[in-house]
Amino acid sequence: MSNRIRIWQPWLLAIVLALGFTVTWVFVLALSSEFFDHGWGESKNAVLLPDETLAIHTYRRYGPDTYETLDGKPLKPPKVSPTGVCTTWWEDPPWNPATWGERIAVFSDYDNNYHWPVAYWYLVYDGRLDGIAYFVGYDAKNRQCLGYLGRNGFQRQAPSPEERFPIDGTRRLNGVFAGSSGSNYEVAYHFSSYSNSPNFRTSAPGYVVYLLSGNRLLRVNLRDKSIRVLRESEGMKTIQGVGNPRANLAKKSPQRRAYGPSMLALWTTTDMVFLDDEGRELRRWTIPESLRNKSITFYPMSETRAVAQWQQRFSRRPIERYHFVWFNDQGEVQKKTSVDLLQEHQWRNSPWFAAAAMPVPAVYTAGALIGTAVVYLRSGEAADWPGALNAAWEDTWPAIVSVALVGLAAAVVCYRRQRRYRQPWTWVWVITVFLFGVPGLIGYLFHRRWPAVEACPSCAAPAPRDREACCACGRDFPHPARKGTEVFA
Repeated sequence: MSNRIRIWQPWLLAIVLALGFTVTWVFVLALSSEFFDHGWGESKNAVLLPDETLAIHTYRRYGPDTYETLDGKPLKPPKVSPTGVCTTWWEDPPWNPATWGERIAVFSDYDNNYHWPVAYWYLVYDGRLDGIAYFVGYDAKNRQCLGYLGRNGFQRQAPSPEERFPIDGTRRLNGVFAGSSGSNYEVAYHFSSYSNSPNFRTSAPGYVVYLLSGNRLLRVNLRDKSIRVLRESEGMKTIQGVGNPRANLAKKSPQRRAYGPSMLALWTTTDMVFLDDEGRELRRWTIPESLRNKSITFYPMSETRAVAQWQQRFSRRPIERYHFVWFNDQGEVQKKTSVDLLQEHQWRNSPWFAAAAMPVPAVYTAGALIGTAVVYLRSGEAADWPGALNAAWEDTWPAIVSVALVGLAAAVVCYRRQRRYRQPWTWVWVITVFLFGVPGLIGYLFHRRWPAVEACPSCAAPAPRDREACCACGRDFPHPARKGTEVFA
């Protein structure tokens, strides 16, 4: 029993020290990678200019942005930022329980001068797949509860589950609800979030919230505490508030007169519909069937023509492919093109960064193979697990072998120290250090105080002085010479 205590207690201490070093090292490396990846780097993307030509936009962290044609000729920056009107995700993402940050959306009702908020309203969602939600408001000064809003309108008490708004929890992607440009929720859009942006203005005031609840589009007035049904139909997926960037080019643009500077964009299962802030339909485009499973950015170019843009990334190639599809309002594809851009290599996305951040052979090998294989399966670059694992090994084997060699070198250092200090459980420590790599070696070196090593007076062999006898010849060490100052009890 005593031997087990002697090995397990120091072994656990060494493991804790190794884990502590690993966490600290990962944190420091993550901070430094921000500089290497973004500090002096640049990024490129293909954009659609207002005149419907394609260009390469280069963003530099320190320096001016530039535009050039696809064949490399410089262009003047456009007057209007080349951004799409709205973005949505057509495919249904896998549902996971919502976190607290995804279950509460905040809205502010400002005074008439838009200087100070007079009330705060919260949309509280229960986070379930077939969820429910309600609004609750608080006075901005005295923090008193103003009341609640549910399906039956305003009330002083919290609405019962039957009185709350039904919420479709499948409309979430990347931790937010699709179509939630202003409020982090698919079910609502808060226009005041973009009140200072020329491309995202609305005639609706900031205290108006648009809510997709079941098969109804609701207009919620937080100031009047009223709810109005704007539309009721099946197949509505997301609602967004958008501006008309192209209309900003010309004050007398027909599009500006037709649509005004702001609209609602309602995405359905087959169409993209522009509405005014009262829910009246302004324009409708049918989305081509081939694009209905893509995450697209929509550009309305004219009354009858639009462009959809979507991106394709490759896990095994450092390129990003930009697809552009021109189609008419009936969903008939008129033209297609694609642009391949070589992306700047990011240190954090390489297997070597993971190897440097986690120089633990056991953990890194399993994580690199399984994690990379999962990425290939999800991206469609591998059809099954054997193919995904084979592709993962081809991409990561140099880093895996390097981490294993570092672990082997650490194990050799551990073995030599065990032999030098004549410590027990040598192979337990050697295997542990090999599996945990550099963090394991650090934990091993700092889990105890190491004794001094001096030559034995009898055999002259180096021997640790934490015992009574020499570990080489077995003879007792001589007692130190008396100095005359000793006190004997």
